[in-house]
Amino acid sequence: MRWRRWIFADWRLKLAGVAGAAVLWYWTSGRTVELTVGAPVVLSAESGDLVLASSMPHEVQVRFSVRRSLVRDLESGTVRVVAGLGKSRKRRQVVELGPDNVVCPAGAMVLDVKPALVIVEVETRVQGRE
Repeated sequence: MRWRRWIFADWRLKLAGVAGAAVLWYWTSGRTVELTVGAPVVLSAESGDLVLASSMPHEVQVRFSVRRSLVRDLESGTVRVVAGLGKSRKRRQVVELGPDNVVCPAGAMVLDVKPALVIVEVETRVQGRE
């Protein structure tokens, strides 16, 4: 019976403390923030015989709208931008980067990618005879 008295003693004060903690938790974890993260650019070609012939930005800036609880996941290097070259055999290609190219944790909304265009020069790899 002692434990029952311990639980119900000052129950209004205990209830107010639990309610205050719930409000504080909701306020800090439920809010969204805008965050800009540097993300590496990864080239993806459907043809395996293409080689990068020029330099291109190794990193782009991606702007997100995320809940505060996801900020640590974004800053830990889980974000990358995949630039698809497709089947094109052109030497010089302009690759458009947008929200669809960004690989990121679930719950993060991509607002912007800068630069939005990347110029890539590729060459066909020459196979030597063996």
